[in-house]
Amino acid sequence: MSRHVSCHSEASREDKLFIFGYGNLGSSVADLAARIIIRTPNENESLDCSPQLVTESVHLNGSGALYKDGLSFPAFASITATVRRVSKTDCGAFHSQNLEGVVTMGNHLFVSSNTSVSINFVDFDEPDAVTEYLSEATHVLITIPPVLSQLSREQENQTRDFHCEDAVLSSKYNYVKLIPYHAWVGYVSTTGVYGDHNGSWVNETSDTRATPFSKAWAYLQIESQWKYELCKKQNKNLVIFRCAGLYGSQSSAIHTVSQRLLEESSDASDLFNKTIMKAESMNNYVEKEEFATSRIHITDASRAIISSMLSTLNTDGSCSVYNLADNEPELRSVVMAYAEELLLRELQSHHAGFDSLLSGSKRKGKKGTFFSERRNRRTSDNKRVSNYKLLKLLHSYGGLMYPSYRDGLVSILRQAREKIL
Repeated sequence: MSRHVSCHSEASREDKLFIFGYGNLGSSVADLAARIIIRTPNENESLDCSPQLVTESVHLNGSGALYKDGLSFPAFASITATVRRVSKTDCGAFHSQNLEGVVTMGNHLFVSSNTSVSINFVDFDEPDAVTEYLSEATHVLITIPPVLSQLSREQENQTRDFHCEDAVLSSKYNYVKLIPYHAWVGYVSTTGVYGDHNGSWVNETSDTRATPFSKAWAYLQIESQWKYELCKKQNKNLVIFRCAGLYGSQSSAIHTVSQRLLEESSDASDLFNKTIMKAESMNNYVEKEEFATSRIHITDASRAIISSMLSTLNTDGSCSVYNLADNEPELRSVVMAYAEELLLRELQSHHAGFDSLLSGSKRKGKKGTFFSERRNRRTSDNKRVSNYKLLKLLHSYGGLMYPSYRDGLVSILRQAREKIL
């Protein structure tokens, strides 16, 4: 069984994207991929002109095609993503929650404000539906995080040594064998695999020192499994994206600070009076010992992944690795203090109605085996993640949209303001 989201235009090429996992990053990649339009140059343009990424709006008609000379067509003919229960997936789940306005990705790649291709949702546990789309995919992205093995689930209360597995590789349906030989294949991992490097910079060739049986260690084991299965056994190519902490319009330091301020205030007027009286101290967020951590806006992570998809692929059994991180590793306390400064400034400037942004940030905390692991890594893994290779990948597309946490948080707050004012 599959769920089909309406299609606005027909594609003129046969690239088909299949995404295992429609979580935060999976949905962001799908959203961006569905909006990319490739425009062929008109007679007055050169094919080899240097592409530039701009943030100004481009003129679009109702279907998302460009009011420009030359032909335009979607970058992907179809996009499919797996979910656990299709019946709970509807058109409302597909929206541009992670995209920051209308952008272009080069002179001949545009990001439309409207979706340009159909999105198919298939149940992970319905092999016939998965096979229909996976077997024809030209690009396959795995975003599902490690899951506890059956043995670990049975022993969860008896041991701290948890064994994880990859949902795709361990699937009884043998999905990995269905991936076409010439397909681009990407796996989303974490920069946590590097572990502690005593504050040094780490790149894609650095030692991986993840704590055994941690979630980062599980990612590292699954990276090796994918490399063995694809590169060694099947001579297929693999791209691994080691992602730093993701943030965006649905989850960020702004949201964390908002939640704390609301919990400390009895009502909106009490909150406003507190912000007028004093600004909160950075010490509110200082942990017993903390190190600088890396992060990346979810839009930039999605742009990097799709940039790799659109690059020329040679099938030679090689594995490429990219660190997805912005330019500025920073202490969590510094990031939180900056988010609070921005938020308090907004509350003072736009008191009326702005409490609606804060109330929307109240949410239940995550629970589970690895709930506290990220906090533990902030005080045990001392490293700075280099993004030199990522910047080279994005060079032709204008680099990072959000080079630092400051750029990203300002954008998130601006988006929230536009929604309520």
